[in-house]
Amino acid sequence: MTAPELVTATIPGKPIAKGRPRLGRHGIYSPPSTHDAEERAGWLLRAACPVPLEGPLEVRVSFCFHYPRSWSKAKRDAVEDGAQPWHLGRPDLDNLLKLILDAANRVLWRDDAQVVKIAATKIYAAEAETIVGVYPAGGAA
Repeated sequence: MTAPELVTATIPGKPIAKGRPRLGRHGIYSPPSTHDAEERAGWLLRAACPVPLEGPLEVRVSFCFHYPRSWSKAKRDAVEDGAQPWHLGRPDLDNLLKLILDAANRVLWRDDAQVVKIAATKIYAAEAETIVGVYPAGGAA
């Protein structure tokens, strides 16, 4: 039996990975695209959960990329019928996840130390979006 979901949020649009920090004349900074994507995700997550959650948490994230135009209708239909074709290209899963976890820190939870379990996937889908689900962490894994 799975635990009841505490929060679910959908971030529409192509998933964006956290960019590497840059070194400039005035110190280290995040690329503007990373900052903008993190801020947008933070606002959408805050709308789903106005008060940060307490206790140990499990986070499940699905990064859905729109399937390529080169795919045949049969292959697209298979995806829509439930087939899970993995997205094997870039961006890397860990960088995608980093952006969401950083955006959710102090928004969905008070401290990122509360996240004790993570499940993440990169798949092709009919719509490009990121789906975030937060659950109370059950007993030992």
